[in-house]
Amino acid sequence: MGYNESRFLEVLMRFIVKMTLLFALIGSLSHAKDCCENEAVILLYHRFGDDRYPSTNIKIEQFKAQLEHLQSGGYHVLPLSRILKAFEAKSPLPPKSVAITVDDGYKTILTNAHPLLKRYGYPYTVFVNPSAHDNASKNFLTWDEMRRMQAEGVEFANHSATHENLLQKKGEDDALWRSRVSAEVRDAQKRLQSELGERRNTDPKIFSYPFGEFDEKLKMVLHELGYYCMAQTSGAASSEGDMLAIPRFAISQRFADMEDFKLKLATRHMPIAHLSDKKHRVSHAANPPLLIIELKKEIRGFGCYDSLGEPLEVQKQGSMSYAVKSKTKLKPPRDRYTCTAKAENGGWYWYSHLWVVED
Repeated sequence: MGYNESRFLEVLMRFIVKMTLLFALIGSLSHAKDCCENEAVILLYHRFGDDRYPSTNIKIEQFKAQLEHLQSGGYHVLPLSRILKAFEAKSPLPPKSVAITVDDGYKTILTNAHPLLKRYGYPYTVFVNPSAHDNASKNFLTWDEMRRMQAEGVEFANHSATHENLLQKKGEDDALWRSRVSAEVRDAQKRLQSELGERRNTDPKIFSYPFGEFDEKLKMVLHELGYYCMAQTSGAASSEGDMLAIPRFAISQRFADMEDFKLKLATRHMPIAHLSDKKHRVSHAANPPLLIIELKKEIRGFGCYDSLGEPLEVQKQGSMSYAVKSKTKLKPPRDRYTCTAKAENGGWYWYSHLWVVED
């Protein structure tokens, strides 16, 4: 399964909600202008109505309430493929565009989520690793079930063949690592097309990183293979963003407060011009890492937070550049810096930077 950052989001969002400015924002979200024709919020789920795994599960009552809010709030729930093709073509999306994605292909998607999504007429995309489905586990969808769901409009996409961590291991030969990654991606794609049709996941080709982990080298291999890549860092997706690390908000039962859900839907793409770090790797010697963020324009109330929602050290360098660093060492295997700022027309600019931390 992919890693889940819901605990971090809950702490950070509660911190933001306490701010005076946000009280006014929450009351005015429904009146914000339609501003973001090249942006969309992408939601990530794993399990539905399976309380054994609270960190990756959403209760059915919570999910129903979220779907009802999407409908009553005038959101446009679109296929992920349509959003990504709009990004590629730089063509406008409807205001308040949202995509629903699900990682891992668990059976509860069909038994508990699909009937609700079908009732609302909402498309969604499921990322699967074929080995789990080939082994006929009772916890995962069968290929026959996927074919029936596909006939009703569900998209299926690539989550690697075996769901192994695809980062290069210590001492792993570079050529052997590249071969391993390519095989994981290509084998999964072949199985998808063999079972679900030759056109499955080809227009466009979409990949979700196992465990949400990536670095610059892995991104480049996926780029060479021609994929859009879904991350598990939070924030709004945009045609101006990184198409090899497209953010998604992970949703789970522990932190499914409706005000938090509304806040996620109100996030905007942070207008970043340049980042000092593209490797996403943190060595012992460089822990905690320094991240310099250069923005495309001046914004108000820029602040950054660690995985516990505690403020990071932020030093302004000129009118549109910030140096960000944790006060303490980051903990392996992964951590993140998340930066936010109040947007002009309501909502929050939001950017989350993944760090893969050396053990």
